[in-house]
Amino acid sequence: YFTTTARGLGMATVVMSSPGWTPDTMVVTTTTPYLGLSGGGTLFITSPAQNVTVYAEDSTRNVHYRTSSLVVRLASRDTMVMRVLDTLVTIPPGQYYSSAGRVIPGGLGGSTYVVATASGHQPDSVPYTVQGPPLTFSWTTSRIGAGQEDYNLYVYTPNNVTSALKVAIANPDSTILGVPDTVTIPINTNYVYFTVRGKAPGSVTLTATAPGYQADSAIY
Repeated sequence: YFTTTARGLGMATVVMSSPGWTPDTMVVTTTTPYLGLSGGGTLFITSPAQNVTVYAEDSTRNVHYRTSSLVVRLASRDTMVMRVLDTLVTIPPGQYYSSAGRVIPGGLGGSTYVVATASGHQPDSVPYTVQGPPLTFSWTTSRIGAGQEDYNLYVYTPNNVTSALKVAIANPDSTILGVPDTVTIPINTNYVYFTVRGKAPGSVTLTATAPGYQADSAIY
């Protein structure tokens, strides 16, 4: 094996020869270096920090090892949607990537790009979409008799909440089913239990709502 090192833009022909052997040639084209960035996708407002990976690439988007350190700056086009926790990352010599960069939802829903830039390199970016997280009941459809109770039903979120979350439960007919008007998911957890009570024959659709969250419905 041997190593080639790019020193400037252009094309070079490398000739390999040895006494008694037919020579061969290799054409190498050196292009403007590019950055590559992986990450992006759809997150919830409550999603934890995510890593992004930045790569040293050529114009055909193939990766290559660095001969020297490359400092890469990461930035968000809308910090209310996505925030960059590590604005500077370094691809060290002998490596072609760094996964040290971290991003986290900024608190509002929407779409934006995280952009990677470095001196002398073409930039790259990845799109992010941030949504309000869904509330979810622990059941879809269930039955209960009049004068009966179901314990340990619950409503939950996809991630632990960082402050107590008050969830409203809308009940269109409290003469058929008894259910609390509100429940609170405690801090650092993602669910809360509650009890329903059957009162009279019939059917109701319960709806759970909370500010910044997607609603959910379930039937009794």
